[in-house]
Amino acid sequence: MEKIEEILEFEGSSLRFFRRDDLADRGVLRQVFRGLQYDLPKRHRIAVADFFHRLTQKNRKALIIDAGANIGASSVFFSIRYPGSVILAVEPDEGNFDLLCTNSENVGVVPLRAALASHGRGLRLVDPGRGPWGYMTREPGLDESGDLVPSLTVDDLLDRGKAVGEEVVPFMLKIDIEGGEIDVFSGETTWFREFPVICLEIHDWMLPGSASCQGFLSAHNKTQRDLLIVGENLFSIDWRAITNR
Repeated sequence: MEKIEEILEFEGSSLRFFRRDDLADRGVLRQVFRGLQYDLPKRHRIAVADFFHRLTQKNRKALIIDAGANIGASSVFFSIRYPGSVILAVEPDEGNFDLLCTNSENVGVVPLRAALASHGRGLRLVDPGRGPWGYMTREPGLDESGDLVPSLTVDDLLDRGKAVGEEVVPFMLKIDIEGGEIDVFSGETTWFREFPVICLEIHDWMLPGSASCQGFLSAHNKTQRDLLIVGENLFSIDWRAITNR
């Protein structure tokens, strides 16, 4: 795989990224660092930043799970916005994962080649024709053979994060897994309340008739949290938790 080096200017820093020469990788970098797709509206952005600052003052580390990390743009973005966090970057595709590892070196990111799921049985990775930013996972058929991509649950990732030390606390869960959220939210979701900030990129436009974001909305509606729409993302924010109200 040929890698192209690109230097991005972001908030006073020069970021060195490696990408493929295709629309998908260029689009990911543009969405994250120019479109700011993981930025919140002003009041919530300030409140979340203040909450993060209070964690650091107490010598506690924020746990960020980046599920569907792709080539690492979102993980690097989170490492800049929330320095010192423990970031678990989950990506199932080998090509994306290779770039993720390169792009996230030395910024506190732990790359994991796996898929987020409701179980740990493994999944098959498929390309529906949308390129490196559109790979999907599915349950393997009974007559299929070959290697599966390992799968991890949110609880698995929480355990990995907390194993770093008692000072690590859940902070943010970002999910962009091309429809795989249907499976993730089909199981137990008690973990939903543990994260003050949860971000889901919705895919109903891509999977008409699947109601792919209903599991997320069902989990959200069992709480007293704010629901924000930022571009293609839904943010579930626990306002009371982040403001101590």
